Amino acid sequence: MKKTKLSTLRSVFFPSNFEEKYKYLANNESDFYGDLFEIVCPIILTMDYEAKPKWCPRWFLRFLREYTNSNLKDKLTKGVAYNNITLGSYHSLQISIEGPQYIHDLVVAIENSFYIREYRLDLIDQIKKLDPESKVRWENLDMLEDILKRLRKENSLNKYTDLPK
Repeated sequence: MKKTKLSTLRSVFFPSNFEEKYKYLANNESDFYGDLFEIVCPIILTMDYEAKPKWCPRWFLRFLREYTNSNLKDKLTKGVAYNNITLGSYHSLQISIEGPQYIHDLVVAIENSFYIREYRLDLIDQIKKLDPESKVRWENLDMLEDILKRLRKENSLNKYTDLPK
């Protein structure tokens, strides 16, 4: 049995935040907070719904995670676990979990939504750089790509017409 700290006991029986409340789902010391909390929150809540038996209190699952091997906790939670989240290059997001297919489908949908949102923001930034007075907002991606192509074409034409004489 681990050496017990008072803060560990408090976090098991009286969690003070989201991370402490749902840490029984994490395979490692995960950080549920940070810039990606909005993305991780619905996944963790869905995993909790799937993993937590109706008759079993969360404090017991947190206790098992802190003070025992994970075999019993894994049996009680049906193996549902959160591994990690990684921000890749060029707007990619990778979330690693263990669980049923519908949770994996939710993760894929969130990853795709994140990519589209970040790509859209990148297109808007590029348009604003080429045309600072542009009032572009959240148009669809095809429209944003067309606007950017048009602005790039106009900008390249202006480079050649504005040559000194």
